[in-house]
Amino acid sequence: MGMPGRRWRAARETVGGRGFAGLRRRHALALAAIAALCAAPRYASAAADPASGPPGADARPVPSADRNAHRTFGFSMDLGVPDGAALAFVVRPLVDWVRLSAAVTYNGAAPGARAGLTIDPVPFSFSPTLTAEAGHTWNGPIPGFQGSTIGYDYANFHFGIEVGRRETIRFFLRGGVSWLDFHTAGFQAGGGSASSLQNPGFAGWVAPSAKLGFAQFF
Repeated sequence: MGMPGRRWRAARETVGGRGFAGLRRRHALALAAIAALCAAPRYASAAADPASGPPGADARPVPSADRNAHRTFGFSMDLGVPDGAALAFVVRPLVDWVRLSAAVTYNGAAPGARAGLTIDPVPFSFSPTLTAEAGHTWNGPIPGFQGSTIGYDYANFHFGIEVGRRETIRFFLRGGVSWLDFHTAGFQAGGGSASSLQNPGFAGWVAPSAKLGFAQFF
């Protein structure tokens, strides 16, 4: 071939080389675009949830929900009239606003037992409540009257104010009325046999009755 033929072949090879280089560049750009599209959802989820951190970072622990979890069992302590001092086992069977209790009591003279129901409908730190209780105190000595005893049955109907977290602990002040039925035995005035009196008793409403205490759940 002559000079024009060699020039034509050289020009064709130069153009072909440039075309191949351009193809490589286009291929690299296409791969970069695909990688960017694959990474976009990860960065989008990280932006929507800052706590998750950047892609590839360790996930942070999710805060525990135990603070607001339902606690079924607990106990309570209170001091009042006519119950005396009481220590109770408390159960919330299904929901936080219903409390059942079974207590042992002591009025300074004799032990007793008590069962109760409290309705606590408001989940605020300052809440009204309604309580109904029934109890019995066994016969115990009457101070100043030798050989004389007194025992009684009672029922409390109280409106209360409670302060604290309903899920964990409440401090309460309750007041209202009580039905009291008491009886005495061996009653003597002054201790002399000549001054023996008929054993007095009483059945009726007594007001006010009240108590102060707290309930703790775990």
